[in-house]
Amino acid sequence: MLLHNRKRRKEWLAEKQAESARELVIARRAEVEGRATEDQMLLINRERAAAEAEETKKNRPGMFSRASNYLFSGLSKEEQKGGRLGAAAVEARATASELKSDAEAAFEEGKSTLQTIGDKIDGRQRQSESALVAINPSGGPLDRQADQAINAATKAARSWTSWITGR
Repeated sequence: MLLHNRKRRKEWLAEKQAESARELVIARRAEVEGRATEDQMLLINRERAAAEAEETKKNRPGMFSRASNYLFSGLSKEEQKGGRLGAAAVEARATASELKSDAEAAFEEGKSTLQTIGDKIDGRQRQSESALVAINPSGGPLDRQADQAINAATKAARSWTSWITGR
């Protein structure tokens, strides 16, 4: 009995699908000819909506890309490109290309390549030191006291046996 009901249900579904496909073809012809009824327009619009939903579902990003977008969506553009290390790498490439062009210019002028590159590196080192001072200021008197307290505390705990000897 179950097998018979399943078979009849499959046949009925196949008939309904064929009937709806026929009605859709008739509705599309009527739309092209300009004599489509409201029911036919409704059928066409439903079919378009179903096709659009299927297309958006097909174009939806996969599970891994959605997960990575979720994980990295809060990052700024700099962090996505590699953060400070990425910026440092770009700067190093630019510096290397500048050094190469300076060395070529020095060669044409007859100067020593090593001397020119050394001068350029010294200039860059001075710039980086001034940038570090600007980025990491030494702070006020309270900051210096806190740094001294931290240094004293780290020096006091020299080993795990210091609590026995009292040193």
